[in-house]
Amino acid sequence: MHDELLRLMINFKLCYEIPRSLGKYIAPQLLSANQPSYDWNETNNLILRYTYEFMPKGIITQFIVVMHELINEQKCVWKSGVILSKDQTKAEVIEYYDKREIKIRVAGHHKRDLMTIVTHELDKIHDSYNKRLKYNKLIPCNCHTCKDSQEPHFYSFEILRKFVADKQESIQCQKSYQMVDALGLIDVMNRREFLKIEQQKEGDFLSNYSEVKNHNVVVTINNVIQPSKQENNFMTESSKQQ
Repeated sequence: MHDELLRLMINFKLCYEIPRSLGKYIAPQLLSANQPSYDWNETNNLILRYTYEFMPKGIITQFIVVMHELINEQKCVWKSGVILSKDQTKAEVIEYYDKREIKIRVAGHHKRDLMTIVTHELDKIHDSYNKRLKYNKLIPCNCHTCKDSQEPHFYSFEILRKFVADKQESIQCQKSYQMVDALGLIDVMNRREFLKIEQQKEGDFLSNYSEVKNHNVVVTINNVIQPSKQENNFMTESSKQQ
């Protein structure tokens, strides 16, 4: 029954085979609860939080299994967290079960790309609960006070989306009291895709990583990311048509 049990554990995202170590498997829920020591560059991080009304066990376990090929040196992983590494960029994803929260920090050269991959996989796990899971996606402020802070003010993604839908351009930071561009805080690919989300309300427009690349995703979290030339051209053409 050993092989059958192993296949079941893999299918239910309870364990994974260590890359380049044939026949060796790790079950994240059996790892040490102690967070290992590692260096982290806190300069200009992208930060994102998920908070839950009720947090089921196993979210971080599933995430670690799905993302195991990106685990930094295949060593920076523990029972409640993981460090991912891709293209000179690192993502720290930690579950705080007692706080009903998952916190993400990303540092490096391609922060937007890796943050998009991380949130896409977490959202897929959330969707597997068939809308029964109640959670908030919290976006950090990017005002001058919060921009480089590890503890910025956070806005609910749903509140930001409502502001934009109601044509309210600015929202106030509760730490600095500065007014911040609401649309600039939202992790959307461009205005066209944001309107698509508003129309659909739900829907997985990031079906795979290649689609992320093809749609030119821009995540603006914790600091303002300027749109690409392609996005500028689109918005310019749209304004001319209007």
